[in-house]
Amino acid sequence: ALYADMGHFGRRPIQLAWFSLVLPSLVLNYFGQGALLLRNPQAIANPFYLLAPGWALLPMAAMAALAAWGYSQPPLALKYRGAGEAVLFMAAGPALVLGLSWCFFGQWNLVLVSLGACLGLWTVALHHVGNLPDADQDREHGVATLVTRLGFLRARLLVPVFYLVAWLSFLPAVAAAGLNPVYFFLLGLVLTP
Repeated sequence: ALYADMGHFGRRPIQLAWFSLVLPSLVLNYFGQGALLLRNPQAIANPFYLLAPGWALLPMAAMAALAAWGYSQPPLALKYRGAGEAVLFMAAGPALVLGLSWCFFGQWNLVLVSLGACLGLWTVALHHVGNLPDADQDREHGVATLVTRLGFLRARLLVPVFYLVAWLSFLPAVAAAGLNPVYFFLLGLVLTP
């Protein structure tokens, strides 16, 4: 899949996606597993699944399976009805961040809601950019993405809006943490493809 994406997008967008999204996610995941192993060495059996409390494993697996099934399979087939972006936003954004926060700390707050919205919008924006080269094939196969519904030119104009709204949704978290929003705005300009 990576080589197919390299053919579509080229080297620079793949590098940006890797260093801005994939690598930090993997590092956070592995640091969480390492922290779990430092706290509980018996978790070496399966640190990935043991990060969540025992009671949450089955509901989390069921939610993931239902989201994947609902996205692509009949009778819902949200991918073909134009609701795939909403499922992607919820699964990669608020559900992920708020679920992890609830499992680890037992609470939610405005900073985490803001972070979840930012991650969800960022993921939808990257998915939207990935759908642009495949607009003709998606239209032929009946896949109702935003690109096929809006048309290529209007969908292309929507890309900066996605990135801007994603970074603006992160501002409450930055303000609540007492950080300077200018640094995050400049970081957004650098990381946005």
